[in-house]
Amino acid sequence: MTVCIAAIAADSKAIVCIADRALTFSGTTASAETDSGVTKIVDVPGTSWCAMFSGDDLTFPERVLGLLAADIAKDKPKQCDRMMMEKAVKKAFEARWQSEVEDHVLKPKLLSVDSFTADPKDARLLDTVYLNILAEEIAGYAHNCSMLFCGFDSNGPHIFTASTPAGQLTPCDWQGFQAIGAGEETARNHLIWSEFDKDDSLESVLYDVFNAKVATEVLQGVGYAWNWRIIVAGHKPKPLPKRIDKLIDRVWVSINRSPYSPALSKKDRAPANWKRRLTRFAEDLLTSKSRKR
Repeated sequence: MTVCIAAIAADSKAIVCIADRALTFSGTTASAETDSGVTKIVDVPGTSWCAMFSGDDLTFPERVLGLLAADIAKDKPKQCDRMMMEKAVKKAFEARWQSEVEDHVLKPKLLSVDSFTADPKDARLLDTVYLNILAEEIAGYAHNCSMLFCGFDSNGPHIFTASTPAGQLTPCDWQGFQAIGAGEETARNHLIWSEFDKDDSLESVLYDVFNAKVATEVLQGVGYAWNWRIIVAGHKPKPLPKRIDKLIDRVWVSINRSPYSPALSKKDRAPANWKRRLTRFAEDLLTSKSRKR
């Protein structure tokens, strides 16, 4: 379980992405959780898109991304637009889901996907009762995975989700943000509460997205540690510099406190010029001169 958040910013000139690093290991009596070193934000090779993921385990999204990268590499990855990405994601999800069902439902019964198209067919598949039972097992197979894809094309920024069982795609451009994982509802509600708008400044969205992520940390399965990506049109996703990451964290700690809390030390509270520093960072990132470096 996890939380991943993406939001369009700066009059649709940038996309801000954040994801926690928690891993949950199911046990016979209790589950174990840890803030791992595993990043849940992955750049799609050869493109200016990135993907975030949430699910029961890491193998499903990892294999989806492998199939996706291989498929996109056959075309012109640098010219990957939304339609091309959606088509490739749908194809990769369907292929991976078919393999998942084959491994967990069919193979234990000494069947395969090819069994359904073979001629002559396996005798068991000619039995209507058996076939209905098998169909119910396939329909009931549960393996939860959601993925969030973010990137630009000539029409601007795009955010869409893909989820099991077979890669159902949901476009999110209209609202300008989306969250997935255990913290989806909490993150979404905090962005709504903060009156997020995709025309908001980059520095404002950086804070709002971080605030939404922190709000989910009280939920089981959501970790404290996190990773960032910022995407600007025509350029590959970039991690947020540590100095800016730390600054946003200090701003949050300074603002989100009870009036009865003890005073923060100088090293923990936000500096007086924090707004100017965030604005300067955002302006530098969005200028063509900075992006060429």
